[in-house]
Amino acid sequence: MSYKRTLIIFLLFAAAAVFFYLYEIQGGQKRREAGEQAKRVLSFDPADAASVLVARADETIVVKKGNGEWVIAEPVKAAAEQPKIKQLITAAAEVKFERDLGEQGELKPFGLDQPDLSIEIVSTAGKSERVLIGSTTPDGKNVYMKKEDAPNVFTVAVSAKDALDQDLYALRDKKLVQFSTPDVEEIALHRDGKSVTLRKEDENRWRMVSPAETDADTEKINTLLDSIRYARVKKFVEENAPDLHAYGLEPAEARVELGLGDNREVIYFGAKPAPDTKVVYAVRGEDGRRVLELDDAILEKVTASPDEWRDERLAKFDPESVRKLEIETNNSKLSVKQDENSGKWLMLEPRETRADASRIESLLRGLAKMKAVRFVRSDKEAQSRLKQPQLRLRLWVQDENEPILVSFTQMTAEEEYLSVLPSGELCVVDAEAVKEMSVEPDDLIDKSVAHFEAADIEKIDLIKGEETYSIKRKDVSWNIPRKLNAESYEVDQLLWELSRLKYVNVISGETQDASLFKSPALGIRLWSGEGTEPEVTLVVGERLPAKETVYIREEGSGQVMEVEAAFLAEWVERL
Repeated sequence: MSYKRTLIIFLLFAAAAVFFYLYEIQGGQKRREAGEQAKRVLSFDPADAASVLVARADETIVVKKGNGEWVIAEPVKAAAEQPKIKQLITAAAEVKFERDLGEQGELKPFGLDQPDLSIEIVSTAGKSERVLIGSTTPDGKNVYMKKEDAPNVFTVAVSAKDALDQDLYALRDKKLVQFSTPDVEEIALHRDGKSVTLRKEDENRWRMVSPAETDADTEKINTLLDSIRYARVKKFVEENAPDLHAYGLEPAEARVELGLGDNREVIYFGAKPAPDTKVVYAVRGEDGRRVLELDDAILEKVTASPDEWRDERLAKFDPESVRKLEIETNNSKLSVKQDENSGKWLMLEPRETRADASRIESLLRGLAKMKAVRFVRSDKEAQSRLKQPQLRLRLWVQDENEPILVSFTQMTAEEEYLSVLPSGELCVVDAEAVKEMSVEPDDLIDKSVAHFEAADIEKIDLIKGEETYSIKRKDVSWNIPRKLNAESYEVDQLLWELSRLKYVNVISGETQDASLFKSPALGIRLWSGEGTEPEVTLVVGERLPAKETVYIREEGSGQVMEVEAAFLAEWVERL
């Protein structure tokens, strides 16, 4: 075959490929898009919509766009549900017919002479398109539809009508109040003849400024604001009620005022219609006499009792920022401190040893959450009791020189204690919460048998008698001697249980009889990385008769520990 002939064949093939791509692929896509476009009943661009009219059998709704936001203009002037309006416009633009029934002179058989629903879209340029939706087809799968200014009748899917058939409630903005929580600077609550004013000090701190000056509970305030912000109107009862007294709104049961910079939102809440109902009526200050129906749960959050809004925490601190802790009772004193370099907790008093970090962190979290049960009036008897507290805790927070002091004084009733809040107010604390703080030195000692990170271990030696079984890490699994008959997950579990193993007792020197380890049941060496010496070496002694525990000795510590470790017996059986 000549070079010229080969070139001609290649060019013909390339031309055919180009033709196929342009006509079949690109052209096919364009033809499909054109076909889909041709089946659309309406031809407007949703982005150009300026107003929407929804005419239903019992109402006509007009929605208009102004300053980039949709608002309801008729039958009432009100804010619109923005996503819902956009969905309605998109649904109208995407309506496609199933069948074109052609020009029909008589519209009554199709329910189009007096349609139950019609939609009109007006563009920003003033172009109007209106579609009429008639009755359902005999098979119930489609409805009849036609453009008002065109003769042809179409069938479209019933789902298209469902998307367009929206009532006033569906299109209306149902938020009780529109605001951003960070913008709220002040809250005034009025109920039962009482008033409370709360003012924001900074992003995470609120204060009560009336009827008393004290720190406020930021968490409760945020919960109240969330309840108002996310409250949704269940029903728009009356647009201009002539008699608010009928709804318990004149006078109102409660009032909430939100200070938003230069603006102020006011909400009035009425009494519940009946004790067993789940709704409450409300009006917004700016709406005058527009009565709204809400879920009654919101009214439960509105209280003007000062004690409800006080900051009830006994101490204000971040548990993670505490670097030293002292706990003192009438009989004992303990002190723990976090090492600046390693971050590990060490016990300083009554003896120097490693402390249990998880137990300390749990105790600090519990103290940070502890709150007053109720507030009490300070009298001479209370002041006298406070001078002799049964429990005192001192916390040193990072970068602070002076400690935070929390003390508890037992009252006559055994179930309660007295304490003093940071504000200086006297309060009652539940005894069960105090008991969790009343720890003994032994409670905070780290009772771990060995200290290591399971993920760092690369090699394990299991020793029984003269035999040593070496298990080495291989990627995410382990190379295990066949004699052990074990799976990789079982080795991971062994490491995990060893890392969490706690002793129940430390055996005194005279009990450290060599016979306990004369014929050890098991030896364990743990190696990390490429170290030449094992990170941990444990020797497991024989189990004594009538004992559910075994003795373990860690090489180098000189300490014999009594532990409950049934999982070790399983590995002894494997060897």
